[in-house]
Amino acid sequence: GHSVMSKECGSACGGVTTAGRITLLSYFIYFPCAARELEVVRLPGASGSGPYGVVSAWATAFEAAYSDVVRADITLDNVGSGFAQSALWGNGGDNDEDTTVWGIGEAPFKQSHYEEHESLDLMALPALAGAVVLAHSRDVTHDLGTGPALGSINMTFDVIGGVFNGTIERWDDPAIAAINPDISGSLPPQRISVVVREDKSGQSELFSRTLGRAMTHWPAEAVGEIPEWPLDERAKTSEASHLCAAENSSRPYHFEANRKSGVAHGLFRIPHSIGYFDSGYYKDISDFVSEVHVASISNPTDFVAATTEAIKQTIRDCEDELIHPASLRDTSDVLLGAVNGLSPGAYPITGFAYWYLGSSSHLFDDCYQAWLLCTFIKWSLNDEQAERIAQNHGWVRPTPQVIRQAEAMLEKVQCIDKENGTSSLISALKYTPSFQNMHYYGSVRIISWTLGSIIIATSILWFCWVIVKRDVSVVRSSQPGFLVTICAGSLVMGSATFPLGIDDSIASERGCSIACMSWIWLLACGFTISFCAIFSKIWRINKIMSHSRQFRKVTVEGKDVLVPFVVLFTLNVTLLLAWTLTDPLKWDRQQKGRRESVGLCRAKGETWLIFAILIVVANAVALIIAVLEAYRARNVSDELSESKYVGMSIVSISQAFAIGVPLIILVKDNPQTWLCVISCIIFVITMSVLLLIFIPKELLIRKKRKEQPMLAESSVK
Repeated sequence: GHSVMSKECGSACGGVTTAGRITLLSYFIYFPCAARELEVVRLPGASGSGPYGVVSAWATAFEAAYSDVVRADITLDNVGSGFAQSALWGNGGDNDEDTTVWGIGEAPFKQSHYEEHESLDLMALPALAGAVVLAHSRDVTHDLGTGPALGSINMTFDVIGGVFNGTIERWDDPAIAAINPDISGSLPPQRISVVVREDKSGQSELFSRTLGRAMTHWPAEAVGEIPEWPLDERAKTSEASHLCAAENSSRPYHFEANRKSGVAHGLFRIPHSIGYFDSGYYKDISDFVSEVHVASISNPTDFVAATTEAIKQTIRDCEDELIHPASLRDTSDVLLGAVNGLSPGAYPITGFAYWYLGSSSHLFDDCYQAWLLCTFIKWSLNDEQAERIAQNHGWVRPTPQVIRQAEAMLEKVQCIDKENGTSSLISALKYTPSFQNMHYYGSVRIISWTLGSIIIATSILWFCWVIVKRDVSVVRSSQPGFLVTICAGSLVMGSATFPLGIDDSIASERGCSIACMSWIWLLACGFTISFCAIFSKIWRINKIMSHSRQFRKVTVEGKDVLVPFVVLFTLNVTLLLAWTLTDPLKWDRQQKGRRESVGLCRAKGETWLIFAILIVVANAVALIIAVLEAYRARNVSDELSESKYVGMSIVSISQAFAIGVPLIILVKDNPQTWLCVISCIIFVITMSVLLLIFIPKELLIRKKRKEQPMLAESSVK
């Protein structure tokens, strides 16, 4: 592909001058240097079924938000809260061979977990607040319509407990009818089929713990991730079709399901059934089941649906129980909904989903992985997009006080910093990578300074040439003052490459900041000096020739040709001075990847851009005028005024200017390429001017020296 590109460029640039061709080559410098492949950092995790949808969306959003910093590979398996916990110490359900570094689920760690895995320093940090929804099959209320109010049934904890311990067997039980007076006459007489989880589940734990808190005589064995429900005749949901044929017999049947999807499947297939799952999942299946409105302990006549506003009200009411250190390690006593004192509108079966992680450095491959996990968690707790994602899935963010508490706990996550040579133990959030690729100028600086040195040496060489040959007719007719000015301008432009090549590998931050504006001053002033000398020369030629065609005598004095120089130089200096005083460029190094940082000259505000544009526009206008003047002088005798070469110099500057400015903008974020491109452009501009102005004169002098003996010999004959 490269050879094809070169061939096409060669055929397309036939009308471009040498300066244009050289500048076009700078484009090829950019592409191999600009590509930047970020290192992939894996964060393997596991999730309970409730928050799985939220965290999956969070992972995608976080990876996109931090894509310019790191390629985060956040993976999570939907294995249930119990396995999400045990995956931290190497028993991850379907992934036994691969441990995780984090998890999330609705069940907090037990005290036994902390004791058995003390070396991991386990933490359970509140991540989300959600609710467990009681739902029943639609046939229970099918005669009442399908609206939110008509399609739902009210229940108190006493009724819920009776249903789930088997003492309330039918839907038209007097206890249910008493709290549903509007529909008591329409409740079906059929038996209630209860569908519960058979696997480890944080939702089972929250629901059963709430019942245990709300009901005095609820059995202790019926509380936990796998409660021993006091129900007889339990069967698998796969047997529902056979057993439901005996629905009207004297034997009630209850069912066990695997995962929340199994509970939902049971409610679809089993007539007159009731079950539970998280509020987020209910949103996905609400077309097929109806929600049970639940009354709180403190408000037994206030029946509330599990909306996000109701969940928010609950966590606000329970905040005092949460903002103490013990609640973030042992949350067994912090049950959000089942407390007295809930205000109206608060949903009572509410609880947290928890981040599962450990503060021990042994859990992480390196400090960067630990830092990335903590950053992900902090992002989920504070970012507006993360909050919107949670609410779209039926969850809400913890209160600010709880978030601050969780962030304080995150500070305890530790890692071993192996990059500083000491393998010291540090807080993951305070980790700063020691970058392997600082994008220092390095060898490109040598190239830049070499090009600058060539420019300076060439300028001095031609300056000496002018001094030595100032009495030669060719030099005298070209006005030595203009030639010396061109040399001076080129020398100043060439010297701009030296501060241009300074970075923080060889200078302090203050020194780099001084260099940031210095090279711009040198480049702008040197360009103005050199360009104005050429412009004044071509303008003088045109003025003389236009009067000669009219047979009029004209005297062009030095002050006349100094006017363009004074105007353009004053304008550039004024703009540069205002730029330097108001919004100067300063050295700034920023992180770009796991092992990568970039140092560039940047301004604090946007004012600098205005001055930069004004400087570019002012000099571009001067170039356009100069090109027009060069076009007017195209037919003037070369030997008399060298207008051809002066015009070629102006055109070369214009081409380098037109191609160089957008190219500089294109590569501004790649330091080495940026330095190389600007140095090449400076080299192209200065050398094209010096060589096109002085080489023809030297050749003309040599030609005349050869012609003088021939003329003398001819005159003798």
